[in-house]
Amino acid sequence: MPHRVATSDEVREMRHGLDADQFILAYQPKVDMRRGRVVGAEALVRWQHPQRGVLQPAAFIPLIEDHALVEHLDVWAVGEALRQAASWAAHRTPLPVSVNISPRTLLQPGFAGRLAAALQPHAQLGTPLLELEILESTAIDDLTQMAGVVGQCEALGVATALDDFGTGHASLTWLRELPVAALKLDRSFVRGLLHNDADRAIVQGILFMAQRLGRLVIAEGVESVAHGEALLSLGCTLGQGFAIARPMSPGEIPAWTTGFEGAPPWGRTEDITKPES
Repeated sequence: MPHRVATSDEVREMRHGLDADQFILAYQPKVDMRRGRVVGAEALVRWQHPQRGVLQPAAFIPLIEDHALVEHLDVWAVGEALRQAASWAAHRTPLPVSVNISPRTLLQPGFAGRLAAALQPHAQLGTPLLELEILESTAIDDLTQMAGVVGQCEALGVATALDDFGTGHASLTWLRELPVAALKLDRSFVRGLLHNDADRAIVQGILFMAQRLGRLVIAEGVESVAHGEALLSLGCTLGQGFAIARPMSPGEIPAWTTGFEGAPPWGRTEDITKPES
């Protein structure tokens, strides 16, 4: 069923929100669960709406997936995430930040060139700063073109991943055609891992495919220690979710990272059963 698209008033309101600095990024750590090491952080967009309060991405991103405004939001998010990653690296917390990005944005002419220009001022830091998580939200007619852009990003040192893998209409085709470095295992499969044999089989199958294709797998939605342990038993070592850390402000990341890496694996997790949003 087609999703609702933003009205002209909603687009105008979101555009004003961008201009008025109402959008912010929260950061959720990604970790190696076996080694107890922080490997990055995902930048998550929040809209500090003056009347409706803090809005999660699901409240506004789907409305603009097919609108040019999503490109402006993506460009803003990439710029903010890159600046934050550079700041952390300069203060001895070198963590690459991953940003969700629409295929529409990737396929804009000159995207890779603009990305290279944005990265250039930070080249002296000598560490990867940015990763892009591609949203399989819209059908793409020319996967060859997209594969070329993904390859250009990888050549710039910007790793790419397929987000919410397994839920899109063409996940396997995208996996075959796009030279991404990683897959983000969708939280719906992770949630069912403990009690649903079908979800467990799907997770095992995705891990097997990824291994054969030389791709990393990062599990989303690790909501309890039991979920983390189940993933580890299947060979999935990378994860993020409420049982590891909730999204936090950029200022909280350095201390959290130091605390997590100073503890044994899972030493600072908590069993949280409330679903993530």
